[in-house]
Amino acid sequence: MVAAATRCLLVFLLGLALADPWGATVISLAGHIGRTGLNVIVIDNSYSMAYQADRPNAKTHLDQAKIIAQSLINQMSPGENP
Repeated sequence: MVAAATRCLLVFLLGLALADPWGATVISLAGHIGRTGLNVIVIDNSYSMAYQADRPNAKTHLDQAKIIAQSLINQMSPGENP
């Protein structure tokens, strides 16, 4: 019983260490506080995305997804989360 609780605690502490909730902000050499992070945009490239619809700037759903992704990228600056 104690061994199972110890294993669960070990897994919890390992997950907490990997998540690093206290290290979310970092002070750079320039002295400003910035937020570290990683932004990932995933676009579905399946057959259904080839469906054509009436849109002013995009012929297919895939084209529309690319336009939306590009607008999100343009809104972000380096070191900033959306």
